[in-house]
Amino acid sequence: MSEPVPARVDQPIERAAYVPPPATLPMPAAVAEHPPPEHPTPELPVLELVRPASAQPAPPVTGAASTVLVPAGAASRKGARRLATIGAVVLVLLIGLGIGIGLRRASDDRPEAATVAGPPAETATLASRSPIPSVAIATTVPAPPPPAPTAAASDRPVTPEQALTLTDQQAMDELHLEMNESASQVAGLVGTWVPQVSSKCVGISVDIGPDWVADGVDETVHVTLQQIVAFHISLHNRFGAVTLLPTQAGIPRNQATSGPCAGETTWMSIVPQRFADADGANAWCDVNVPPVRECAARYVAGPGERSKLRLRP
Repeated sequence: MSEPVPARVDQPIERAAYVPPPATLPMPAAVAEHPPPEHPTPELPVLELVRPASAQPAPPVTGAASTVLVPAGAASRKGARRLATIGAVVLVLLIGLGIGIGLRRASDDRPEAATVAGPPAETATLASRSPIPSVAIATTVPAPPPPAPTAAASDRPVTPEQALTLTDQQAMDELHLEMNESASQVAGLVGTWVPQVSSKCVGISVDIGPDWVADGVDETVHVTLQQIVAFHISLHNRFGAVTLLPTQAGIPRNQATSGPCAGETTWMSIVPQRFADADGANAWCDVNVPPVRECAARYVAGPGERSKLRLRP
């Protein structure tokens, strides 16, 4: 039996239709042969061509051979159907995957509070609550020390007569105020001699008159705080004198250790004029305060020094 000869690609190809043999009939005897081509052609892949509608079916295969030719188009169509089925399955999977991803993104984009079932969680209601008011926590703070005595300018005495109307506490406060105000001036006099025009304590006999000007005669038997303030105001108005405590001038303590003021606080008044020696300060006393006991030269001592008083002869 001769093998079929490949058809030329430039001619319509008629292929034998496959007819399943009946169970009781013999196999076809032979296959129609085609005349060989004039020139041999290289072996080409089998092409599936559409047969024209007018083409007649090929004659049945005759002969006793048990082998039949299977049309290439049938195998191609079967593979195409398999590929189509696989493609459809893949497409369905991709569509399902896309739907799943879309649903997941949609659920992720929703606010957290919207997906909470039942009573809202604590964190879901924080934004809608009103701000929590601040609560002041009471703490125990030690009270600051009482400030130094102060007084309004209109309440302070500016004349000796006004000083006499003060209470004892007001008079003491006024002396402390005058001392604090003059502290910087006194510090600038360290290392020099100055005229000292008063040194008194409460209760002693003093010379402060007449008219708050000493004349050498004690006319006040028991001086008061108010009278000491009045006399210092007079000295300030006349000479620019300032009030101080003994320790500011370099004396070890403010209470006298001997004399009529022993054990009592002494209030001093000096004229803030600098002199190189005691004689210069006493010369100023000779001119401005004639009574010998009421003016003398005072040395303002610095750290490590001790103050000195030089009386006039």
